Amino acid sequence: MLVLSSAAIDVGLKFSIENLSPATGSYLTPMWVGLHNRSFNLFSPGVAATPGLELLAEDGDASTLMGKLAMPSWIQMAIISTPDPITYPLMSFASMVIPSNDPFIGNGNIIAHRVFNNDGTFAGPLVINLSGADIWDAGTEENDTMDAAFSLVDRTSTDENGTVYPHPGLKISREYPQLPAWSE
Repeated sequence: MLVLSSAAIDVGLKFSIENLSPATGSYLTPMWVGLHNRSFNLFSPGVAATPGLELLAEDGDASTLMGKLAMPSWIQMAIISTPDPITYPLMSFASMVIPSNDPFIGNGNIIAHRVFNNDGTFAGPLVINLSGADIWDAGTEENDTMDAAFSLVDRTSTDENGTVYPHPGLKISREYPQLPAWSE
């Protein structure tokens, strides 16, 4: 669950992320969050993952996405100052699901999560609930847990060279218990 709230824009924004999976469920890497104005698209279903999404989905590493900070059309966590609510009204987010090869959660619809209204007023609070059905596959590695981040299976992974698609379910090797679906 991702919660965004603000009493007033001059007070600032508060992002809260809570993994409601059972103790034996899936884990998430640190959540990447970015505010933008439609000029940034994290991913599109059916299109190959960008290098930034691939690094996040395979390794939980948002550094390539964070490297886009120099772009004038969006702002991201860590937000150092209050964003311009008229310039950056929309939010995108992503996190790797672990242990796995390349599944992640995130939003591919760039207009799905409006943080600020057209007049710059706060549009929240915004609560986003995700379940196991909301997990995406980056299409960059076969889902075999070979060389997956945080995996005990230390064998070479197989490149998939595919596109982003809804994840069909985590295929866990004998070294892992079956991970339950996420609860809302």
